[in-house]
Amino acid sequence: MKPWLSQRWQTLSPREKTGLQAALWFLLAALAWHFLLLPAGSVWHHHTNEWVTLEKQRQQMAGLQAQAQALQKRTPLSREEALKSLQALTRSAMPSAQLAAQNERVSVSFKAASAAVVASWLQSARENAQVRVLDAQWQRTPEGLWEGAMVLKLPTRNGSP
Repeated sequence: MKPWLSQRWQTLSPREKTGLQAALWFLLAALAWHFLLLPAGSVWHHHTNEWVTLEKQRQQMAGLQAQAQALQKRTPLSREEALKSLQALTRSAMPSAQLAAQNERVSVSFKAASAAVVASWLQSARENAQVRVLDAQWQRTPEGLWEGAMVLKLPTRNGSP
């Protein structure tokens, strides 16, 4: 220590010395907290959030993997079977829709269908009739319903879509 500081320290009462030592320890503890423990806590908190996000993504990927494996294991339909399945699905889900088949393509036009009905029908058509969407043009009506047309590709005659 510098001589003037040492001399000043010697002139302090024991109570003042104890108070300064406590303040110095408190300052050191606050600095240690701020520069050592707080950044580590921040990293830990960030790591926990990332882990939760990654776990959600892993579960989503596992679901997609299971769906892809199920699609790979299904028995391919012929064009005629796919067309019959698509017609049945369309009659039950969207009775006002019109189908027009030409070779390996089917045009579907619909009016006044809710988004949930269209989404459900499209999912069922992809899974059960094994069709692929080639083109889709939809519009929302002022009533909040959907109308539009789609071009779907049927599986080829040997069974592959």
